[in-house]
Amino acid sequence: MANLSFLKKSDPSRSPYRPFYGLLGVGLGCLGFGLSGCKADNRFPSLAARPLEQQVTRIHIAEDAPPQTVNLPDDPEFNGQLEKILEAAEKGHLLFEKQANQLSAQIAKLHFSCKAADNQCLSAKSQNESWITAQQNLTSLASSGRDPLLNALMQLEEKRVSLLQHTPPISGRRLNEISDRLQDMDKAEKEKVTELGETLQN
Repeated sequence: MANLSFLKKSDPSRSPYRPFYGLLGVGLGCLGFGLSGCKADNRFPSLAARPLEQQVTRIHIAEDAPPQTVNLPDDPEFNGQLEKILEAAEKGHLLFEKQANQLSAQIAKLHFSCKAADNQCLSAKSQNESWITAQQNLTSLASSGRDPLLNALMQLEEKRVSLLQHTPPISGRRLNEISDRLQDMDKAEKEKVTELGETLQN
């Protein structure tokens, strides 16, 4: 009879590579943790994707499913839920714009114009009470000020999943239209935060 002992499973605990893989896993985990908190400028609110934003993707139903040969019917109840999401996003976006305009006026009143090498000016600027308040308001605008829109985007993606599972199939046209609208607002908010941050630092 042939010797089949080589087919037996080896004991993972006795593998000479186990310590190496363990250390490698820990090292990569630490590296990922460290990089997740990095920002280009410690004085700037980071625009890196937060966990909430990472759940948001821009994928149309038409791209998820094969082309339909017939027009699918609209579902009034489903579309009504989409409209509520859009309404909440637009309210949040209007509030964001109001706060951004107030912050812009606040920054305009600051009279600091420091050269990069002027450490004395930069130091005085960073300790100025009005500048510190503006910086805090910018950080708030970039985080809680954007939450309503980000929540709406997340809810819309949940609706996208339920749409794909809906029986019988219904149209995703309105969902795609609202998704485009929310993505435009998201882009505008990010650009505004960046603009205000650059103005404040210069």
